[in-house]
Amino acid sequence: MTLELFAHVLNYPSSSLKKKTIQLIEWLEKEAKNEELFISADYLKIFYYYLEKTNIKEQEEIYTQTFEVQSITTMDTGYILFGDDYKRAELLVHLNKEMTNYSVDTSIELADYLPNILKLLHRMQDNTLKNDIITYIVYPAIKKMVHDFDSKIIESKSKVYLKHQKTLIEKSKEYRDIYVNPLLSLKMTLEVLYNAQDVVGEDKSKGFLSNIEQELNIEKI
Repeated sequence: MTLELFAHVLNYPSSSLKKKTIQLIEWLEKEAKNEELFISADYLKIFYYYLEKTNIKEQEEIYTQTFEVQSITTMDTGYILFGDDYKRAELLVHLNKEMTNYSVDTSIELADYLPNILKLLHRMQDNTLKNDIITYIVYPAIKKMVHDFDSKIIESKSKVYLKHQKTLIEKSKEYRDIYVNPLLSLKMTLEVLYNAQDVVGEDKSKGFLSNIEQELNIEKI
């Protein structure tokens, strides 16, 4: 239930977003057996406060600005981990197979879109594969997403966008980084419930920023 609720919270905003966020907060507080899950719920309370202060149109705009147009980061886990490398293509092939096996509706998004993977994990019965996807795909991708909200990283991406696209879309100053809260909540929840942790050497790449800059350079050719 937890991962499915996170899928709703991190998906493109809908009329049920507030309800699903409250359900997730309540579940985490009910199941909390240590301080970490209470902290996880607190991150979601910050996010819920934002939902209370904004309407659905504003929420859609902020989501788009965060993840899609001149974005801070991306929900596409394969892209944030591998860029357009063949490894992402291989990941999509395997994820598509599992999405079909478990009848997961991916909607208009690719299979490596984080909410789609969370829906898959919720249904998945193969615990070994489930833990592997969390350990090697979801958890490291979320860490990179959270890192992308660092103010210096955001400033660097803005310079890249301005250089290549000549203009910057005006973003909400108050809620520019609001989505770091549900992402931190999910990261902490995975650490507590699934023992998610780093299992590979530190990645020295620039992640999403490097991928975006390379992509924009290709578009100019």
